[in-house]
Amino acid sequence: MSAEEQPFESADTRGHKMLGYWNSFVRRARIGRQLKHAALTISSYANNDGTSIKCGVSRLAADCEVGYSTARRYLAWLREVGLIELVAPGSRAAKRADEYRLIVAPAALTQLDVPDEAEYRKMIEGGNEANQASQKARRMRNQRSPIASADAMDHAESSALTQASADTEIQRSFSPNSALTLDEPLPLKVTSQLKAPPTGGAPPPDPRRPEPPPSSGSRLGAEPEISAAHHPAQDLQRNSRPHASARAPAASFAPVVDFFTREVS
Repeated sequence: MSAEEQPFESADTRGHKMLGYWNSFVRRARIGRQLKHAALTISSYANNDGTSIKCGVSRLAADCEVGYSTARRYLAWLREVGLIELVAPGSRAAKRADEYRLIVAPAALTQLDVPDEAEYRKMIEGGNEANQASQKARRMRNQRSPIASADAMDHAESSALTQASADTEIQRSFSPNSALTLDEPLPLKVTSQLKAPPTGGAPPPDPRRPEPPPSSGSRLGAEPEISAAHHPAQDLQRNSRPHASARAPAASFAPVVDFFTREVS
C-alpha cells in the first residue's frame, strides 16, 4: 500500500481510542530508546482522544532530563515523521506553550520500522525462550564445573557439621550431669574490696597536716628512749617475792648453832 493510500489516524477517526492506539504504535516502533521515551512523555499530556497536548520545549527537556536543544530536536523529529501535529502556536508574551495533538500520518507507516501485532508477539515470546535457554545453560555449566560442585559439597558438609554441633550443645544443656541438676552451688561472684590499713582503730594520719617539730632536748637521728612506765604486772611480780623485812636475820640462828656444836664436843 502506497503512502497516499495509507489512512490518516487522528482523533477524528479514532475518537477517544486514539491515545491507546498511538501508544501501542509507538511501543512497537523501532525508533530507539531516547526518541521513544520523548514520544511517550508527550503522550502523557494528551486527552483520551489525543488532543490538548501543551508541552513546550522547556517542559520536555525537564521531563526527559536532556538539554533544551535536544528536546527541541525531539519535537521537530516527531512532527517530521507524522506522529504529532501542531494545533496552535504558543506565545511567549502570554506565557502559553505550543499545543499539539497525536496523529499517525501515512509517512510514519512508511518511514518507521513498525512490526505488526503478530510479529510483535513473536518478539516477546522469543525473548522469553532465550532467557529460559540461558538459565538452563547456566545450571548445566554449574553442574559440570568441579569448582562449583566442590563448593556445593563444602557448603553441605559445613551445614551438617554446624547442625551436629548445635545438636550436641542442645543435648549438653539438657544433660542430667549438669551443675543445676546435681544441686551444685553456683560460683560466687568475687568482687574486689579495698581493705583499710591496720591503724589500731585510729583514723589514718592526715597527709596534709605537718608533723610536730622535735623537742629541744632531743637530737636528730637519736633512738627513742624506753620509758620506765609503771605496769601492773611488775607490782604482781614484786609482791610474789618475800621482802627483806620478812626474812629472819642471820644473827638469830647463831645460838642454835652454838648449842649443837657444844653438845657434840
